[in-house]
Amino acid sequence: MSNSNLQIDVTARQVSQNGKAVYLTQTELALLLYLLDNAGRITTRPELLAQVWGITAPIHTRTVDMHIAKLRHKLGAQIEITMRKGYVTKKA
Repeated sequence: MSNSNLQIDVTARQVSQNGKAVYLTQTELALLLYLLDNAGRITTRPELLAQVWGITAPIHTRTVDMHIAKLRHKLGAQIEITMRKGYVTKKA
C-alpha cells in the first residue's frame, strides 16, 4: 500500500516514509490501516475502538485520540487525519 511518500508493507508490517523506516506499534499500524481502508468516510471513536482494539462496551477513553496524535507526529504531513464527528483520512 502506498500513499504519496508513505509505503506500507502489510505482510511484513513495515512502514517507510521517503525511504526511511518509521516505527509504528502494532496498534498504531492497525489503526493506520483501518483509517486508510476507510479513507474518505467518517470513522467514529466507538467504531475505531471496536475494529482496532476489540472494545465494544460503551466506555469513555482518550486512547483513540492519543494514538491518532502519535500517528500524526510520526508521519507528519504524509497523512491527513482530520477530526469532525469522527476521524477522516484523506483519500490518496
